[in-house]
Amino acid sequence: MVFDPGTRLGEQALKNRMNRVLDLTRDHWTGTYKGFGSYSSEQSDGYYEYGDAIPILFTALDRIQQSGPLAAVWWRCGHRRWETVTGALDNPRDHRAWRRGDEERRIALEAQIAKERAERTAAADWSQHAPAQEPVPPLFPACDTCGEPLHGMGRNDPSVPPPDGRTCEACRAIRAAGQPTGLFKALFGRPGK
Repeated sequence: MVFDPGTRLGEQALKNRMNRVLDLTRDHWTGTYKGFGSYSSEQSDGYYEYGDAIPILFTALDRIQQSGPLAAVWWRCGHRRWETVTGALDNPRDHRAWRRGDEERRIALEAQIAKERAERTAAADWSQHAPAQEPVPPLFPACDTCGEPLHGMGRNDPSVPPPDGRTCEACRAIRAAGQPTGLFKALFGRPGK
């Protein structure tokens, strides 16, 4: 629709007339919303179906005369800005826009999953390739016979010979039990080792 305000209508009267036509034709240009729930609690997901809608465009004669019909002089009911005729006839919130948005959400989700997977892999790789730690020296030196730590030092069992500094208490006790005593030497004449 091309409005010609002429000399009788002012700018406000022209806006009022456009708004009145907009309200009376709302059922014809409004699309039907097709909702799919939501990806988050903040926004619902869906698109507008314009299969039965009729695009209604407004302009003023003086706008066309000043800029020409190919400039951004058209106002489509339901859009909120002046547009070119091709932009005004397009449906920016239709199923194409939903598919683009859905593809963008899918790509973002895949990127997030890949990032988390890479972080987990990097953490696992780091733990496998962590530098070897220096072995902690034992608190007690090891026994030359059994390899166990030298502790106790004969304090627990008075029958164990005094420590020689190289064997543990248990190994000294075993060695002491295996050596012949003086009575054994006298009876059997075997010298001790």
